[in-house]
Amino acid sequence: MFGRLLAALRGEQHGSVFEAVIAKRQRFGMELSATLYCYAGRTYIVTSVMTAPGELMVETGNPSVLPVATIDAAIGEAALWHLAQMVKRRPSTQRERKLTDWTVYQLSGAKSVRAFTSASISVMLETTPTGIALSARGAHIVEGEPWATTTAPLDPAALGVAIRQVIADAEASVA
Repeated sequence: MFGRLLAALRGEQHGSVFEAVIAKRQRFGMELSATLYCYAGRTYIVTSVMTAPGELMVETGNPSVLPVATIDAAIGEAALWHLAQMVKRRPSTQRERKLTDWTVYQLSGAKSVRAFTSASISVMLETTPTGIALSARGAHIVEGEPWATTTAPLDPAALGVAIRQVIADAEASVA
């Protein structure tokens, strides 16, 4: 299955990534999640998560780093791929980890975690019975209060457009 997902990211098999998302959602019996960060308006960093019902989410795996100029379909494909990579398992304790161990921060090239979080918009992606729900937020908001939300179908190009739009809406809401 992993080979099919990589082939889809390279554009060799259209459709297999969203098929993998649907199959995994059905197999897990729960909604799938992933996180995308837009850092400083120049880079998208997409990461998979590990969670179990009633547990916290922890980012896991190797994040994808894409320039903001990436075409919508490639952004959507990366998001779908990371949704399909979600791990359904209770995350281990993170007490021994330092904040600077955060892979997404390290990939951003930011000078500090604070610089990364203050210059980033995070987008939580979660499958729904009819597509994907997106909620965008920045570092300086009340927990649980997104700046912008939208929904998108499982089509990679439409998902890429929705990602760009929810980030633009989040940025506009605090301008």
